[in-house]
Amino acid sequence: MSKKTKVLIFDSAKQTITESSIASLEDCQKIVGGFIERAMTLPSGDELYCDEEGLVKERELGFEIYDHLAGGYYPVVGNAFLIGPVDSRGNNGDVLSTPEELKNITRFMRMVYVEDEE
Repeated sequence: MSKKTKVLIFDSAKQTITESSIASLEDCQKIVGGFIERAMTLPSGDELYCDEEGLVKERELGFEIYDHLAGGYYPVVGNAFLIGPVDSRGNNGDVLSTPEELKNITRFMRMVYVEDEE
């Protein structure tokens, strides 16, 4: 990823979805605060990435985004970013979705962790 690629950043603390750009894997990891993992693909082909260890880290804030394929909301812990569809060379392009579209299918929230009773 040498050129700048347009993404949308989900900031759980600020409860915002904003445009930004990335140029490297390190940029992606900085956004989520850890190793990245694809969480879901939107109908537009845009891909949502989050911290692969978000649940293990028991982060306090997160959000839910509507998953059209599952017909329900998909929870994401911490921050995330949305990047465009993969091209024929396997590279993600600029994000196609807009912050306004995503605000209609996103709910920011405080995460609650329940310990198992044994």
